[in-house]
Amino acid sequence: MSTRFMINAGIWAAFTLILMMMFGQPFYMVDNGYAGVETCWGKVQKGAISAGPGVKLPWCEITQVQVQTRTLKDVKINAPTIDLQELNGEATVQYAILSSAADEAYGVLGAEADIEENIILPGLHESTKVVTAQYTGTKLFYARDVAQLYMSKALQEWVDNSAKARKLNRLIVIQSVVLTKANFTNTFETALQNKAIRDQVLQRAGAKRDTQLEDAKAKAAIVTRNADADAANIRLNAEAEAQGMKNQAEQLLKNPQLLCYQARSKWKGTLSEIGHGATPFDELCRGK
Repeated sequence: MSTRFMINAGIWAAFTLILMMMFGQPFYMVDNGYAGVETCWGKVQKGAISAGPGVKLPWCEITQVQVQTRTLKDVKINAPTIDLQELNGEATVQYAILSSAADEAYGVLGAEADIEENIILPGLHESTKVVTAQYTGTKLFYARDVAQLYMSKALQEWVDNSAKARKLNRLIVIQSVVLTKANFTNTFETALQNKAIRDQVLQRAGAKRDTQLEDAKAKAAIVTRNADADAANIRLNAEAEAQGMKNQAEQLLKNPQLLCYQARSKWKGTLSEIGHGATPFDELCRGK
């Protein structure tokens, strides 16, 4: 390789470097949490660029698209329920652009602000209406945590359908929708508060009734137990008395003199007026 050729190559390399420095910065840096999108002559190039340094052609530009979680705060929402109660509130949306789809998202939807304005916000309003239309005002008032989960799913479906309409795969992931405020009309909220108070009163009355019922059951159990004990005592006494009489009868049969003895021991010494002077025991004790 001749010296002349080496000199010419060096001159052209220096000239090219000077042109690149004059007409565009050849080096770029994509920050962490972002994906780079290369645009040459106004046309978005296919493929997202990962975070880190790189070199580009002078007529191309690198745009950074945030692919970490973004938060869209305090979006005002308004939607009717199935019983025509009006929900007025605010919602916070957390979402992220898929890094692998950053070039398509930027090329079709635009920058982050355009994505929020043209996709996230209208999708949130439509998704909120879809969800609230399945609730009554009262149920939505008490089931806000569940409702906002359905709003998140509905918003994800909405943005996915928006991408499909453009013949694209999923571009955006909805991470959460949180209802930071959920207000109804003053009349409706007052009615709900009155209902809550009435439910508490009924609950206390029910608890008092249950307590009184348990007390009554306890007292009835005591009465029943005492009655059973008295009946048992009476039965035992009667059985003992009957057994005593039975034993006494058996003893009298075995020993007739015992009956004569018991009769004489209880005699007060009075003679019968119709017995002709005989004692009451002559017949009983005769031959004994």
